[in-house]
Amino acid sequence: MIDPRALPPDDADPGESQAAVTGPGSAATGDAVQGRAWGDLVLLNAIGKGGFGQVYRAWDETLAREVALKIIKPRDGAHRADVLREGQMLARVKHSHVVTVFRAQQVGDEVGITMELIKGRHLSDVVAQAGPMSAEEASVIGVNLCQALTAVHGAGLLHRDIKTRNVMREAGGRIVLMDFGAGREAAPSRKLSDVTGTPLYLAPELFSGGTASAASDLYSLGVLLFFLVTREYPVNGRTIVDLALKHGAGERRLLSDVRPDLPMAFVQVVDRALAPKPEQRYQTAGALMRGLSEVVREHPAPPGPEPVPHPQPSESVLLKWAVALVGAGLGIGILGFLTTQHYDRALSRPAEMTGEGVGTWFYYGAGSLVLPAAATWGTHLAARLLAAIWYFVRRAIPSLGKATDLARSSISGRFAPDSSSIAQGLLLLEVAVIGLWAWGFWPTLENLPIDVNTASAESIALLNPDESNGLLYLYRFLVIPVLAVGAVAWRWLLTKSAGRATVPRGTAAAGIALLAVVLLLLATPYRLFYRSFAPAGTYNEQRCFEIGRGSDKSLLYCPDSAEKDRIKSVKSSEFATKGGAEPIFLLTH
Repeated sequence: MIDPRALPPDDADPGESQAAVTGPGSAATGDAVQGRAWGDLVLLNAIGKGGFGQVYRAWDETLAREVALKIIKPRDGAHRADVLREGQMLARVKHSHVVTVFRAQQVGDEVGITMELIKGRHLSDVVAQAGPMSAEEASVIGVNLCQALTAVHGAGLLHRDIKTRNVMREAGGRIVLMDFGAGREAAPSRKLSDVTGTPLYLAPELFSGGTASAASDLYSLGVLLFFLVTREYPVNGRTIVDLALKHGAGERRLLSDVRPDLPMAFVQVVDRALAPKPEQRYQTAGALMRGLSEVVREHPAPPGPEPVPHPQPSESVLLKWAVALVGAGLGIGILGFLTTQHYDRALSRPAEMTGEGVGTWFYYGAGSLVLPAAATWGTHLAARLLAAIWYFVRRAIPSLGKATDLARSSISGRFAPDSSSIAQGLLLLEVAVIGLWAWGFWPTLENLPIDVNTASAESIALLNPDESNGLLYLYRFLVIPVLAVGAVAWRWLLTKSAGRATVPRGTAAAGIALLAVVLLLLATPYRLFYRSFAPAGTYNEQRCFEIGRGSDKSLLYCPDSAEKDRIKSVKSSEFATKGGAEPIFLLTH
C-alpha cells in the first residue's frame, strides 16, 4: 500500500556539507560520540541520520584512515540478514563514481556498513547555493552518474533511490553516487510492491505496483538532471497520492517550458529519460551516457581560468624522495659536524693538524645514528607485528574479540582521553623519564665541555672509554629505547591516530623538541666516547697518542703529563709510534 503522507522537498533535509555519507532525511547531529569504540573502529562524530540508523565519521585502526560507518539496529533477524546482504552487494561494485564499501559486520545487536568517507557537498546543496546549472555542467554530471549506474547494473544491482542528496561532489570535482539504503538485487521475476525510494524521483510504473528495473533507475536520473537545470521537478505533488494521480493522468512539466534557453539536444535526452513507459526510455545507462556525451561534445563548457600546473604523480614522488634524502643528509652532516667539533675542542686539535674534511662529518654523523635509527625502526616493526598478531587472534577467537570490544566500550564510557590529553601525558612521561636519566648521569653531562689539557684526572676518568667505565656505555644504551619509543609514539599520534587534528601544536612541538635534545646529547660526544682511537707510542719515555699530524709536526696527547701539558706539538720524528690505533683515554695515574 502507498502511504499518503505529505512529502518534504528533497532538498529540505539539512545534511552535512562536508564529509557526509547519508541516507534519506540525513542531518548532522552533533552527538557526543568521540572516542566510542565500535568493533575495530573509533567513532569521531555523527554526520548523518537515516530512517534505520546513524552515520558516523570514524577511524579504522586496521586501514589507518577515516571512514564512514552506517550503524543500523535491525528490527529482527530477517532485517539483520538483509542489511548484511546489502553490504555484501555494495562491496561487489568497484567504480570511481560509486562510494566504496569496505565491509559489513555485526557488533552486539547493531549492524554496521563501513565505507569510504566522502568530503564534499550534495548536489542539492550545490544547486541551492549556486542556482540551476547549465546544460553542459549537468551533462557532465550525468555522464559520471551513467558510468556509475553501468557498474551498479553490471553487478546485478539496482540503486532505486537516485536523487541529488544521494550524489556528492568532492572538493576535487569527483562525482560520487552514494546511499544504497534502498538498493536490491535486480530480479526481473520478483515484484517489488513496496514503493521504495524518494517519491519525487520514482518512475510512474512503481506507483502502480510495477517492477523496479534499470529503466526506473534511469527515470530517477532524468528527474535529477531536470532538477539540476531548473531546481524543480517534472511531476510535483504534496502527497504520494497526488503524485500517483498525476502520473496516472500523464501530467508532466516539459523541460523546454521551464528552461527554453537550454540546447535542444539536452532537452531531448532528458525528455526521453522521463518517458512515462519504460520501453520508451533509454534501456541502458550506456545509451543515456552516449546521448549526454553528444551534448557535451556539441556544447562544451566555456573555458575557465588557465589551470595551475601540478607535477605528475611520478614527479611528485621523486620530489618527495629528493627532499627526504636532502633532509636526511643535512641532518647527518650536522650531527657529524657537532661530534667532530666536540672531539676537536676536547683535544685542542687545530684544523691544520686533523687533515679531515666534510666526509668525516658524514662518517661520524651516520655512526651516531645507527643505534637510535635501528631501535626506532625495530620499535615500529614490533608494534606493527603485535597489531597484526592481535588482528588475526581476534578473528581466530571471536569470543575474545567480543570480550575485548565489551571491555573497550566499558572503559571508553568511564575513561576516554582525547588526543590532546594523550599528547600531554606523553610529554609529561618524556620529561619524567629523561629527567631521571639526566639526574643519574649528571656528572657525565657536566663534564661534556671538557678540555683534557686542563681537566683533572677525575673529570677525564668520567669520559674514559675504557671497558671498566661501564657508566659511559649505559649513558647511551639506557636512553636509546626511550628515544625510539617516543619517536614512534609521536609519529602515531600526529599521523595515524583518529584525533590527530586535535593534538595541540605546542605540546607536540615540545615533545619532539625534547627528543631532539636527547638525540643531540647522544650524538655530540659520540666520537669522544666511542670512536676515540689514535696511534700509540712514546715521547720522552711517556706514553702518548698521536691525535693529529701536520707537514712535519705531530699533535700528541700524553695522559701521564701534568695538567696544561698533556697536549704537545712535536716533530714527527721525535714520536716513536708502536703502530696501530688504541683507545686514547687510558689514564695510568
